Amino acid sequence: MSAKISYLFYKLVNGGAELGGLKYSKLLKAAGYDIQLFTLRKTDDPILKLEITQILVKSFKEFRSADIIVSSISYASLCGEIFRKRKQKHYVWLHNTKFSNRHLIIYYLLDRIFKPTFIADSKFTQNYWRKYFHSKIECVPLFVADPNTEIENGAPQIIPEIVTVLRPVRQKGIERILLSALLLPNFSFYIYGADHDEISKFGNVPSNIKCIKFAPANEIYREHAIFVLLSRWEGLSIATLEALQANMLCLCTAVGAIPEHLDFQRRFLIENQSDQDVVDEFVKKLTSLFDKPHGVHENFAQIREKTLAFYNSDEILMRSDKLYNDRSNF
Repeated sequence: MSAKISYLFYKLVNGGAELGGLKYSKLLKAAGYDIQLFTLRKTDDPILKLEITQILVKSFKEFRSADIIVSSISYASLCGEIFRKRKQKHYVWLHNTKFSNRHLIIYYLLDRIFKPTFIADSKFTQNYWRKYFHSKIECVPLFVADPNTEIENGAPQIIPEIVTVLRPVRQKGIERILLSALLLPNFSFYIYGADHDEISKFGNVPSNIKCIKFAPANEIYREHAIFVLLSRWEGLSIATLEALQANMLCLCTAVGAIPEHLDFQRRFLIENQSDQDVVDEFVKKLTSLFDKPHGVHENFAQIREKTLAFYNSDEILMRSDKLYNDRSNF
């Protein structure tokens, strides 16, 4: 019999940890787990509002009725630890390899005092935090590849459209995107996840950039555009995996688990240096995709197949079943 799980979010936003967690919880539910979702704060995202089932402050009894608490993001994890019953096992997601000081302090308190079992969303994240944490760290990939994705026959004809997905924070390298757009006036840039006012706080927004705060995934990830992520640091980077699944060519900084996703192929990776160096290398490699396209799609098809094979639902469920139903963890 599968365990009963309370899955606790801080707030449902259009971020990788949250979107990945929602998709993961649906996979567990379909596999027979009794799973409830809780949030500490309401979301203002009209798309994600449809996903919310309960709010913790209104359903404290239900929250504590589960066998297992799974929490995502530091504030939710601390609340999950404080309010859980002692017999409830607590699993805390680790989604990144760099945190602000206040978030890092919370994770260290959890590790040193409460000692939950941590779940890393990628092998990269697991190996990174094993150097610093004392608690047990398991790995469950937090991306569920869709086996029914249809890909057009032959190589798609790429067009001069750049798609990026981000939150309006320094981590995402927004200044790099703005500078790149200035240098590439013949390309259209689409920034999903933030509006014009939020992006303009990082600099002047060129006229060839369009900002869309809320959009469904099938609008964001479109096969003929090029996916770009110029982040300063990342964890799993679900956005990159979503782009891979949509058969988009990707150009990304070599941070977090992204080099693994792109099979360490230098043609699609940009060294994370100074902002100007990143932009210069990005412009050079982007231009090369159009000027010298020979073998690009064949190479990328191999990368896509190899990477998504690791993120299949059977693999994820096998790891989850072992984790949640292993009585030695209780």
